[in-house]
This record gives sequence, C-alpha cells and structure tokens, in this order.
Amino acid sequence: MAPAGTQASLGSAVMPRQTPQQFLLATPRGAYTTVYVKDRQLLNWPKHVERLEKSLSAMHTAIAGFYDAYYSSLAAAGRPESAVLQQLLGPPIREALAQESVVDEDLMLMIVMVPEPAQPCGLDVRVLAYPSGLAGSNSAGEAVILGGPRKIPVGKDSGWVAERQSLEQQKGEAVEVLLSAQDGRVLEGLVTNLFVVTGGSGSSDGPPVVWTAGMQDGVVWGTVRAAVLEACSQLGIEVREEAPSMDGRHVWREAFVTNGLRLVQPLRTISCGAGNVWGHPPWTLDLPHVPGPVTTALSAAVLARLPAVHPRDL
Repeated sequence: MAPAGTQASLGSAVMPRQTPQQFLLATPRGAYTTVYVKDRQLLNWPKHVERLEKSLSAMHTAIAGFYDAYYSSLAAAGRPESAVLQQLLGPPIREALAQESVVDEDLMLMIVMVPEPAQPCGLDVRVLAYPSGLAGSNSAGEAVILGGPRKIPVGKDSGWVAERQSLEQQKGEAVEVLLSAQDGRVLEGLVTNLFVVTGGSGSSDGPPVVWTAGMQDGVVWGTVRAAVLEACSQLGIEVREEAPSMDGRHVWREAFVTNGLRLVQPLRTISCGAGNVWGHPPWTLDLPHVPGPVTTALSAAVLARLPAVHPRDL
C-alpha cells in the first residue's frame, strides 16, 4: 500500500492522513495533478499549472456547468488564469508540506480542484503530501493492453480513479495497464503517456522516430510528455504525434511510459491481454533494446530540463 500523507485545503487546513487512493476516492470529483517534490522543491511546476488549466477546461466542457462558479470568478478577476491558479494553490500547498513530517525523502503532492460555489473563487483546492516511495519505480517493466479510451479526453479527472479500479485489478505483475482504441491504436496508460520508438518511416531500420498519441486521440495532456517532446526537438529526434498501432509492433525498437513520479520508465515487454475490452487476439512483444539509446538519452534530457520551484515562491 502507498504511504499515507497529510492534507490541506482552502476550506480546512488540517485533515486526517490518507493514502493517495483513499484521498482521491474520498475527495469530490475534480481536475487534478500530481507533482514530484524533490529537495522540497516542486519539479516541472509551470507544466502542472498548464495541465490544471487544460483539465479544468476539459471537465467543464464534458460536464455542463461543472466549473461555472470558477469561470465566472475568473472572468471577474481580469487576470491570466495561470496567475489566478498560482495564487490559489500556494497556501494549501505550503500548509500540506508543512504538516508532512517526512523531511529526508522526496514527496508527491496530489492537487484536486473541487468545484465549490460557496468559495469566492468557485473552487476548493484539496492537497495531499505523501512520501514518493520512488526507489525502483522507473526500472524496466511490462505493460499490458486491457482497457478502452478514457471518457474525458485531454483533462486529468479524479473520477477516473474509481473508473479504472477494475483494470488495475487485472494487471498482475505489469507496471502499467495500457488503453487502446477499437482499431488497434495504443493510446496511453492508466496514469502514464506511452511512447514507442521505431526506425525511419515506421520501419525497424534507420534514424529513430518517436511515436506517441496526440491530443486528437483523446489522451491526457501529460507534464512529462510535454518535456519529452521538447527534449526530442532539442536532440533532433523526429516525433510523430500519432498513436502507434499494435499491427505495426514488429518494428517497435523501444518503448517507455512517462508521468510525474516515474518521469521516463522503460518497458521491456508489451502484451495484449486476453481480457482486453475489444477482444483483440492476445500477443506478447519483448522489446529488443531495454533501455534503448533513445530512451536513455531522453530520460537524461528530461531530468536536466525540469524547472524546480520552491513553495515560498508560489
């Protein structure tokens, strides 16, 4: 079980300790993000603010009126949304970190933006700080294709935590469950973005090409996904923002998943589970390079480019 953490919110500063899953299941539905806190600094913080903006918008579009009070307040404020969010997020983040007694290891911050018309800003910001348990979490592992697409595209919705439980129970020893479309495109993981490396023009030879599902495929806007795309541009690696098709798996040279905790985690095996939602024939693919040269280079480049922000500067 994941370690328990301490909570804070705009409405109530002190709440019982909970595990991340307990926290998300007990907290009213809302847009959320999970931030890696290293040496008491928030990694990749600007991207998390950007992700919250996108998730708030996606949920408001998908669920009529969901954040009406927030967007009315935002319009009245007459300031950029990022500045408004920074002001709202600072106090509960600092409170949650101050309550967390673990000071000698890295932490995670789980932030949920709950609609709350009674608040002047239209939101209650719920924050959980907990030990990351990071050791070994980015070692090579297996991913299994089981589920279909998420219901709310682009945005990170805390309601997904309850919806994905049945898939998590089926993953066995796999480090991640992958989601696919009915036509065989492999989209993303339950809590990660997926990347596949092939040769040029989708072959097994030639200069590397990195494939990952794009926003048009309805995948979550990942903070580390964005950093990987920037690193590819920096390193001169071609990118195709198209979901890799399982029919073309014979040319996959490398694969990895990304999120705020694992950063870049290589995959040694990808399989299509017999119980997958679309009834695709089961198969197993052992990747030839683990971790491959592209995965290794991108992992180093991503880690080097993640900005760190101290909570007092929020």
